[in-house]
Amino acid sequence: WLKVPDIHRDAAIDLQEDDPDSVLQFTRKLLRWRRTVPMLRTAAEHVFEDTPSKIIAFERERAGESLICAVNFNLDPIEVTLPRSSLKAQFSSGGFALQEDKLTLDGLAAVALT
Repeated sequence: WLKVPDIHRDAAIDLQEDDPDSVLQFTRKLLRWRRTVPMLRTAAEHVFEDTPSKIIAFERERAGESLICAVNFNLDPIEVTLPRSSLKAQFSSGGFALQEDKLTLDGLAAVALT
């Protein structure tokens, strides 16, 4: 086997296991949350076409419920206009601000809203 370079030691699972802010713990939290939201697996998806560059936003709707997800792949904050107001965050990573139908996502941030 090839020796793993020292630069990768901080990403070892045994080190991430005890760190609540690690990528491992975030991924586990995200997957647990996803299992509680069947809409993410079964509902029809509508991708918002008019978002700024480096933003992906979509809505899933089923049985009168809807979930909006937005991800900023840019390093800088970006504002997105949502199809409606009165939304609440259900899951997020990174910073965001929500005022009426305006969502501002910090760089590399993501949020799921209902």
